[in-house]
Amino acid sequence: MVKVQKLTVLMMLGIFMLTSACVSKKKYESATKGKTAAEAKSRKISGQLASANARVSELEKQVTMLEKDLAALEARMKDCEEDRKKLKSDLSTMRSKGSNIYKELKNLKVTSSSERERLDAALKKKSEELDAREKSISELLDKLESREKKLAELQSELDARERKMSDLQDQIAAREKASNELKSELDEREKRIQELQSRIDARDKAMNDLRNNLLNALKGYEEDDLTVEMRNGKVYIAISEKMLFKSASANVEQAGKDALSKVATVLNKYPDMDLIIEGHTDSLPIKTAQFADNWDLSVIRATSVVRILTVDYGMSSERVMPAGRGEFFPKATNKTPEGRAKNRRTEIIIAPKLDAIEEMLKK
Repeated sequence: MVKVQKLTVLMMLGIFMLTSACVSKKKYESATKGKTAAEAKSRKISGQLASANARVSELEKQVTMLEKDLAALEARMKDCEEDRKKLKSDLSTMRSKGSNIYKELKNLKVTSSSERERLDAALKKKSEELDAREKSISELLDKLESREKKLAELQSELDARERKMSDLQDQIAAREKASNELKSELDEREKRIQELQSRIDARDKAMNDLRNNLLNALKGYEEDDLTVEMRNGKVYIAISEKMLFKSASANVEQAGKDALSKVATVLNKYPDMDLIIEGHTDSLPIKTAQFADNWDLSVIRATSVVRILTVDYGMSSERVMPAGRGEFFPKATNKTPEGRAKNRRTEIIIAPKLDAIEEMLKK
């Protein structure tokens, strides 16, 4: 820019120095006016060039800043970068041409009106070129502003997605925490289930052992008189009426006491087992001075067996409970003598204490 200004000034000075030596005063004055006009025009052009250079410098700074901020969009900005480089190349070419013109003018000894016209035309052309370049720079700036706006929109969208991603990560973290808590709870439940299963297995083993020990202790009894079986995790001992009682009586016979003695001997080795003594009758009605009905008879017979087990054979009263079922839970039909004989029975139901298991289930 400085070179162009010097070139213009020197050119004008050279022109007027040459013309002043060869022309009349009138022509000199005319040349002086021309010089003044040329200097004004030169200053105008210099101002335009300075403005253009300032704009170019400003654009270069903006492009540099954009290059830093838009590193992620280098592919999109390639065209703009090429335009910027082209502009810089054009400006460099213009400066080079201006330097050449300066050198040419320096070597001129004489000039003429036509030469001045040619110079004015050249300067006008250069001015027009600068205007065109300024317009191009303005368009480039608009493009940069448009792309900067687009970048801001993309950044806003990216920020929104990052916030959404952060929310999703928070949700995932919360779900992972809930999953871990659930897993911990499931592990704890699995542990309790295993412990419960272990207790149930131990209970089942104990019941099987009890059943086997009762079977061994009660060998020799007829099936019609005494049976031992396991149902629903409980051991059932069924003793017929003829072994325990006389007809319409609640007093335990000696044969029944002997059988109960063997039962008590085994059960005393299992203090964690509870007993329910159930009295059962057939459906034939009974009414005596001692018993109002079959229900009454079944309850008193169950109570008699309880007394034998607790008083005579030392079983804890806390683990034995009598119950009368009357004729309401028959094993066989009450329409035949054989069926009624099976229904007249006393059952000893042995069940394990479930306090520990129930406590675990509550948890």
